Order: sequence, then structure tokens, then C-alpha cells
Amino acid sequence: MTSKPTYDQITNAAYTMLEAAGGDVSLLPLQFQNLVLIHSGQALIDNGGLEYFFYNDFPFKPPYGKFVEAYKAIGATDAARILVESAAFFQIENPELHIEIRQKYIDSLNAQDEFSRLSDIICGDDSIWALLEKYAAN
Repeated sequence: MTSKPTYDQITNAAYTMLEAAGGDVSLLPLQFQNLVLIHSGQALIDNGGLEYFFYNDFPFKPPYGKFVEAYKAIGATDAARILVESAAFFQIENPELHIEIRQKYIDSLNAQDEFSRLSDIICGDDSIWALLEKYAAN
């Protein structure tokens, strides 16, 4: 009888595939794209809020819509909605392509604004990790 791979084994396999794809997440099968996008994105968010997520570019600048779809795919619909709402604060199409605009906006934030409130909701949300583990198991 063969045992099912663990979450860590599946995640390691996804990142091995990502490395083989030259870091371009769009070249992975959709299930692994979703895993990598949420794993890397949520790690940034948990480390420094939406500010960290948006402040730097991801390799190959995947559209933020891909992250939104990944959150939806695992059942994290509130997190998906928060990403949509927070990206709208930049007031530009394709904000993932405009690092200077994102950084300028983030540098102007204060702890009482709506962007920061959304950040506080998604940052440290352990339910996202539980949903991601369940998704990976399936």
C-alpha cells in the first residue's frame, strides 16, 4: 500500500517543477500554479501584510487575477475578494506591471486607512493555509 504524499512533499515537488520551468509559474499545471501562487503570496502577506505582497514584483509578473483565481480555487473566497479590493486602490489596470505606482501608494499609507484594514484581515489568516493543505491533498 502506498501512502499519500505529505503537504511538504507536494509543495517541494511544485517548487522543483517551478525551478525546472525557469521560475515561470505560468508553465506549471494549473493545480501547481495555484499551490505556488498562494504559498508564495500568502507567505509574503503573513510576513508583512498586503504591503509586502504588492511592494515588489513576482518573477515574470503574473497578473494579480491569477492569485485571485488561485485563492478561489482553494475556497478562500474572502482572501480573493480582499486581493481584488486592495489591488483596486492603485487605480490602474494591470498594477502588477507598475511597481513605481504601487510603491508610491504603499509608501503613503497609514495604519488607519482601508488598505491597511484589509491587510490586517488577510495577514495571519490560518484558514488559508488549512485550505491550501486540503487542496494539495486532493
